[in-house]
Parts: sequence; structure tokens; C-alpha cells
Amino acid sequence: MPKSRTPVQVGEFTALPVVIPSKALGKDVEHYIYLKAYEPKIPDELSPRALLLVNIPVTATEAQIRQLLTTQLGGGHVQTVHFASQDAASSSSTTSALIATTPSGPSQKDVASTLGKRKRPAQESSSDIANRLSTKTVPSTTPTQLHVSGSTAIAVFLDRASRELTLRACAKLSRAVASGKSKSLVWSAGLEATKQPPLGLARYQAQRSLTFPPRADLLRLVDQYMTTYGQLEEARNRESAKKRAEPDEDGFITVTRGTRGVVKTDEADAIKKKVEEKKKKEQGLEDFYRFQTRQRRKEEAGQLVRRFEDDRRRVKEMGNSRRSGRPE
Repeated sequence: MPKSRTPVQVGEFTALPVVIPSKALGKDVEHYIYLKAYEPKIPDELSPRALLLVNIPVTATEAQIRQLLTTQLGGGHVQTVHFASQDAASSSSTTSALIATTPSGPSQKDVASTLGKRKRPAQESSSDIANRLSTKTVPSTTPTQLHVSGSTAIAVFLDRASRELTLRACAKLSRAVASGKSKSLVWSAGLEATKQPPLGLARYQAQRSLTFPPRADLLRLVDQYMTTYGQLEEARNRESAKKRAEPDEDGFITVTRGTRGVVKTDEADAIKKKVEEKKKKEQGLEDFYRFQTRQRRKEEAGQLVRRFEDDRRRVKEMGNSRRSGRPE
């Protein structure tokens, strides 16, 4: 019976044969990773040097993919690796939303500012502190992230030449394995034990230790959270005090929680002065024309007549009610 040939090309993808050692089965498992140049619908500055990997192992990590493509395959240097199953933004078509970029160092402007005169740091707003507080969460209890079978990943190289070098090396190895001139690559071969994810019983032991962290670590996390929460309360009180000290456009003072009805004398005088100045400016435009003055006086006289008629009617009703209640 003739030996089945190893697939070399599947559509636009190049098949990369790898062997995954399995202690549970007692033998090696043959696996195929399919690679091609990443070409999104909306290309950007990162897509020309990105490589799409399909059907990665469920326990794949960034260190393992770096070691496979760069060290064993002899391809270009991998800058970063992004797993689509770990990001909710994987449905986006742009590479920038899919790739976790490497954090950059401080710029020359930041370094120059630190060498000059020390300045008082600007106070953070309550919204900024609230965003920082949302990041103070309990660490994950999962030691390694397991991917869904058939998951994809995107490897970003330093330049386009590195990506093309990796694709050519992958095609060359695939043809050599298909013709029997070479062997498949071994998954995680030569990788340090510290960079390999724990599997089997070791993974469950690591998960149990993460589920019950040491008491000192929990106290440290709680202290950090409460410190940030205290800063948030101080920022909110500072913003509330600022609102109490400044009247709005209508001359009203915002009543906020925590005032307790206590206002300093100098602050009250300053607020009263601002309100009076605003009223003076508005009064200068009320009686600009003579007919406005006549109309205002006519309205005031009409109000006085109406009040007099109301008072006379009220007195008459009171007299009628007294006479009706007197016995004959």
C-alpha cells in the first residue's frame, strides 16, 4: 500500500508539519499548522509584516510560536503574537485591533522633562482615578489559557522581509517532509521548562494554588484597591467643593452632598459679590426705552388695584359669614 503524502499546500495556506510529544498516549501526535500572509479587508501599516496561523495547538503560547518560527524553522524575528481567542476584538478587520503591540519606552520629550526643574504633578480627575480603580482586580485563577480547537493566531515580524523569509522556509520544509528528505518539527523542542505551560496534573495543581493565594498577597491587593478608592473619594470631594464655590450662569450655587451648611465667610462674601455684579449688569438693560418704563409702571398700578379689590372682597365675605352665623 503506498504511503500517504504529507500535504504541502491547502488553498492559499502552506502546511507546516509538527510533532507534539504526548506522555499520556506514550507516542508523538502529528499536527499541521497552516500559514499564509495576513491580508485583511482593510489593510494598515502592520498587515504587510503579519502572518496568519490557523489550527494552532490548544496549549500554544507566544514563547512556543516564537521558538517554532524563529529558532526551529529559521525564519525572521517575531515581534509579537496575538491569539484571536483571547481578544473580544478579533472580529475586527484591521490588524491594529488584532495585534497586541509591544509597549514603547519613554520618548525624548519625557526624558528631557524629567531632567529639568521639578514641577508639581497635576491632580488627577475622578474619572481617571475611577478608570485606574477598575484595573485593580483579582488575578486570574487559570495558569494557562486553552484555545479552541482550530484557533488562529497572528504573528507580527519586524519587517516584511522577515515574514517572506518565514513563508519560504515553511514551504521548503513542507516539501522536504513530503518527499521524506526531512522530519517534522517537534513542538516546544529546546524551549526552557520555565516557558512551557503546565499540562496534565501539573496544570490542575497550579490552578489550585492560584485559587487559594497567600494571605499576604491578598492583603497587598486589598490595600492597593483601598488606597486608590481613597484617592477617588478625595478627588470627588475636591470637585464638589469647586462646584460649591462657583455660581452657575443663573447665579445659583450647586448644593452637593457633604456641605453640612458650613461656608467660610470670605467664600460667602466672594459668592455674594459675584451675584450682585451680575445683577447690576442685567439691570442696566431693563429700562433702556421710555415706553418700557411706562409699561412697567402701568403693570405695577394694575397689580395694586387687583390686590385692593381682592382685599375688599375678602373683608365683605368675612362680614357676611359673621351675620349668617348670628341668631335672630
